[in-house]
Amino acid sequence: MPEMIIPGTYVDVRAEGLISAGRIATGIVGVVGTASAGPVGVPVTLSGFANAREVFGLPDDFDKPVDGANPLSLTRALQHIYANGASTVIGVRVAKSTSKAASFAVRDDADHAVAVLCVNSGARAH
Repeated sequence: MPEMIIPGTYVDVRAEGLISAGRIATGIVGVVGTASAGPVGVPVTLSGFANAREVFGLPDDFDKPVDGANPLSLTRALQHIYANGASTVIGVRVAKSTSKAASFAVRDDADHAVAVLCVNSGARAH
């Protein structure tokens, strides 16, 4: 039976323990962005940040982008993800730095699009 700890908050301890997501893989981070190198539109499973730099190249200077307007986003995002403890990461380069926006459709085994990942390089965040 649930027990009220503070008003509006209940704790219900179940004998079956934790309920997992079953056959769904959890703990995998997917990142979409622009990069100076690497395959376009191909998901790449990365083994660490050094591998990410080898595949996708180095990030450009955020305040002085290589193309003059849009900083590369993929390697920079991967750097933050690995710095925060991620271990299983899949990166997708969707466009060159000169593209304003791009997308990548995630497909299931039957080749149906189950999600569309989008990047808009026009948005700047520090």
